[in-house]
Amino acid sequence: MHDRSSIVKNYFLSAQALLYSRLGGRREYPSYTITSPPMKREDEDMTIVIGMMTNSIQPNDPSIPTTSHLLLCADSMATHANLAGVPITSHPAQGKIYPLPHGFYAAFCDTYYKAHEVATELNGRMLKLDFTSDGIKDLIKIEVRESFDYAFSWFREAILRRDVGITVEQYLHDKKLRPDLRRRADEALQGGSGLVPAEFIIAGQTHRGPLLLLANGYDLYETTEFHVSGGPADSAISWLKIREQMSNMSIPRSFYHMIEAKRFAQIDPTVSRTTQIVWIPPIGEPMLFQDDGVTTLKKLIEKYGLRPTDELDSDDIRKRFEDELRKTALPYNT
Repeated sequence: MHDRSSIVKNYFLSAQALLYSRLGGRREYPSYTITSPPMKREDEDMTIVIGMMTNSIQPNDPSIPTTSHLLLCADSMATHANLAGVPITSHPAQGKIYPLPHGFYAAFCDTYYKAHEVATELNGRMLKLDFTSDGIKDLIKIEVRESFDYAFSWFREAILRRDVGITVEQYLHDKKLRPDLRRRADEALQGGSGLVPAEFIIAGQTHRGPLLLLANGYDLYETTEFHVSGGPADSAISWLKIREQMSNMSIPRSFYHMIEAKRFAQIDPTVSRTTQIVWIPPIGEPMLFQDDGVTTLKKLIEKYGLRPTDELDSDDIRKRFEDELRKTALPYNT
């Protein structure tokens, strides 16, 4: 199995120092969103990945692309599974963010079984792209889809051998293949590349603006706000909605919301405390670092995080609470 932790471990920096060292003058603009809602995955044993746009600025001239900073985070719980999806081993500190050509990154939340295959194929395909093309965003989307199709071409062989007991060669070329075996093979392969057990959030900058994608074997979604993927995605999405996260918010505000949402998702046992993070600015090199779940952004958490409620257990507050509540209670009619 492949360990991608080396991708990020050599670039760890202080998140708080990075956050404030890169901030300059900023003016907020409304967020313009053209997006489809992320498709909910049915997988249960997945961890969490969050990607978002922040500090988005829409120039008055519509011919000039919007600029945004991109944030991408993934927890470090890694699970290796066999073809049937049965976990073989897990580890709480492995890398799940793949560097791609031209400063792009892809983070995944499934097992390593097929994620590495898709990411490796996408890496090779993106190396061949002409990033000076005005259609570069669409070209990247095409290669993402082709990468899942490539992974399925290998996955198909394993499915047919496991579920039907035949090879791809037999399925495609054996005219004497028994009808019942062909029917079983058709049923096993129904859904095509959607059967590939992998889902990514892909982020990067182009000369035509930022690109933030959620991709799996079924669909590919682009957003100008945020994407969340993984088993506890609903928890993270709910938290971002409570915070009313939008792409026109500042970098520190969005960064903090992202960390909050990820930590809220940690109530799920499949999510580890450690978080790997990538910050991709419109100009300049991407930065990778790690949140240890305790010290990173500690001052911001103390100031803006949830306050403890144990004080409400005191006798004095109980008494005042009951007195105030009685003043506003509706009459009780027996």
